[in-house]
Amino acid sequence: MEEISINLILGIVSGIITSFLIFAALQVIQKIVLPWYKDLTYSDLVIDGDWEDVTDGDVEVTQRILHKLDQKGNSITGVTELIDESGSKTMEVTGFVRNGTVVLNFQRKDKQKLGVMTYLLKAVEDGSKLSGHALWYDISSSEIRSIENSLVRKDRSVQKAEPIGAS
Repeated sequence: MEEISINLILGIVSGIITSFLIFAALQVIQKIVLPWYKDLTYSDLVIDGDWEDVTDGDVEVTQRILHKLDQKGNSITGVTELIDESGSKTMEVTGFVRNGTVVLNFQRKDKQKLGVMTYLLKAVEDGSKLSGHALWYDISSSEIRSIENSLVRKDRSVQKAEPIGAS
């Protein structure tokens, strides 16, 4: 009877250890190996780095929008900071690049407040500018709005900008 109990316990423990090792191996593959392989084989536009919004047209700019984007293959993640006279708001960025077209989705980090935005952009010039449209939910008017805009690549040494009119 004692031998059966030992074998049963050893079987359970070895099953738990095996499950943990399989789980750990899958995590390593998903978080390290696949992103590395995507970077290695990726041949489209590379947009990781610091970017700033430049509004096109006759629109009064009341805030600065700075983007810090990280790219793994065609997947994009990052952080966007909206800076105005009243302070700054931070948004999480997810998106992708396909055939020189960039889709960026933004969501407020503070989940208790509304704030969503989407960009659809195309690389222009030498790839240091992305032009297209921004679409967002305007909380002051409770409407969905859109505007033509562009992102321009910033120097990688730029960390944080002052609000417009702060000089």
